[in-house]
Amino acid sequence: MLVKIYAGEIAKTRVRANLLDPGIVRPRLRARAFPGEDPSRLAPPDSVADAFLALALPECTRKVVTASVWFATE
Repeated sequence: MLVKIYAGEIAKTRVRANLLDPGIVRPRLRARAFPGEDPSRLAPPDSVADAFLALALPECTRKVVTASVWFATE
């Protein structure tokens, strides 16, 4: 909700506001925070990197994206 409000406030500028929810991924920090968790059940961080990169492109018009929706629609 906060990102949508901010996007509305900056709509007439060249600044864009996007939100990406990558879901649960397995960066090293998560492994330290949840040592008993099986990392093989989680997606690696690089599996969602393309979604972040696509949001940075000038032609991107998406505002709110979850990684699972992104990959299902691309």
